[in-house]
Amino acid sequence: MDHLACSSKTEQRWHCPDSSWVKINVDGSVSKNNTKVAIGGVVRNSDGEWLMGFNMVT
Repeated sequence: MDHLACSSKTEQRWHCPDSSWVKINVDGSVSKNNTKVAIGGVVRNSDGEWLMGFNMVT
């Protein structure tokens, strides 16, 4: 089976959630040879303040 690779470049801007809500942003990646996986994320309030973050690498 052929290995698939994808890349893209987009400009994005974070938009805050409505008042009294939080927003959770996550992202992940897999190595080309499928031996490593990583995920991470951040939680922010409606003022854009960082509340907590997380990550995991296998």
